[in-house]
Parts: sequence; structure tokens; C-alpha cells
Amino acid sequence: MATITEYDFTQQVDYPSVLVANIQASSISVPLISIETDGSGPTMAVTVWFSDVLSSADQTTLTGVMSAYVNSLPPLQEAQAKVAQDISFGMKLITQFGAANRLAGLSTGQVVQIAQQLAPIQALLSSGSIETALYLVQNLTPNSLISQDVINTYVQEIQNYLNS
Repeated sequence: MATITEYDFTQQVDYPSVLVANIQASSISVPLISIETDGSGPTMAVTVWFSDVLSSADQTTLTGVMSAYVNSLPPLQEAQAKVAQDISFGMKLITQFGAANRLAGLSTGQVVQIAQQLAPIQALLSSGSIETALYLVQNLTPNSLISQDVINTYVQEIQNYLNS
């Protein structure tokens, strides 16, 4: 019969969701139920609940995961910063493209056609999915509203950003 078991630690855990992800990515085979924290700073009480007692190997793994978390920059925080940077770049490109269309004096109908054609690319750029947006831009078919030169310009700008 499974016995819900707690394991207690004393350490600072500012991002419990990252700790959960680290535990779930480890080799621990017993399902994690939850993590509770109490207090703040390095004397924070951290309780990790599992659906059953951990084997000695799993306890060693848990101790290693907890130790590795101490004073480490959470991967989630790093990923969020990179996505924010990518979104900023994507919005710059969207704004640049919109300004060029405005200066070109395109009609409402033409702008709607362009918007429909580029909607997936705009969604990717505005969500920080720059590599996927590049793939779609590289595979655009030139037409009367979007020339190959325009496509090449944006491909180059995205590649420059990704290589910087």
C-alpha cells in the first residue's frame, strides 16, 4: 500500500515550479505530489511530498536535485528573458513591415491580403518563435504585394538577429 511521504529541506526556493520540473525530469520513479515552502531566504522550510516512500537511490537523487537548485539561476527565468528578447525583436520587425506598407500607400484591401498571408508569421514573431518565423519567411512565395527582395531583406534581418 502506498504511503504519502514527505521529505524536508531547509533552503531558499524562489521558483517552486522550476524545482517541480527538475524533480520530474530526474530519475525518481515515485510520482511527486507537491512542494510546499514556508518562510523566506536560506532558512526557508521546503517540504516535498511524494505518493510513496522513496528508495535510497531516489532519496539520493532528490538530495542531488535539491542541492543543484541552490544558488542556481532557474532555467525558467533564463528562458523567459530570452523569449522577451525574441518578442521585442519580433515586434520590431512587425512594426518595420507595417511602416513600410504605410509608406507604400497600400489600400485597405491590399493590407488585408498581406495580413492574411502573413498572419502565421506575425503570430510567431509576436510570441518569440523567431526560428520558426524564419522558416516560414524563407518559404514565402513572392507575389504582387510581397517581392522576393522584401522576403530576402527580412530573411537576412532574422538571420542576423539569430547569429548575434
